[in-house]
Amino acid sequence: MRHIIFLLFLYLPLLSFSQIDKIIFDSKINFEIKNAGLLVKGNLGELKGLIRFDPTNVKGSKIRVFVQSKAINTGIEARDKHLKKKEYFDIENFPEIVIESKFFGSSEKGYKGYFLLTMKGISKDIVVPFSYTEKGTFVEMTGEFSLNRLDYGIGEKSFIMADNVKIIIKFKLKEK
Repeated sequence: MRHIIFLLFLYLPLLSFSQIDKIIFDSKINFEIKNAGLLVKGNLGELKGLIRFDPTNVKGSKIRVFVQSKAINTGIEARDKHLKKKEYFDIENFPEIVIESKFFGSSEKGYKGYFLLTMKGISKDIVVPFSYTEKGTFVEMTGEFSLNRLDYGIGEKSFIMADNVKIIIKFKLKEK
């Protein structure tokens, strides 16, 4: 019995290390969409939330992050103000965009996350291939995916604006 207790105390720190929550200290959520034949680029501000990702135990990993929809920025103030209205992001009624992991697997880039993305009260499953790179005192995660804005009630069908939006997420993490 003493040997079992001794082994538990010996291995407990190793088990808990892999489940340490990470702090997001630098994040970029960029998007690209064609509008009137031009590529419009923008970002959605800082990502916040819980990252508990262990590349040696993806089954035990969890990600739940959000961004304030009011933080949308295309570099043109009038367009940003328009995008915050009810027709698009409706920031008064839906102040956050949330992404929550369901499970993880492997991909060509390293990993593949299966997430539930919620915008404007509409939740849809998405798959995001991403990389996980240790860089000394921090970890960098980068992923890219496309979505149909109409699936989330963002605007209406248009000849001017494309339906598909490319999303690029890049963030740096350190242990709490």
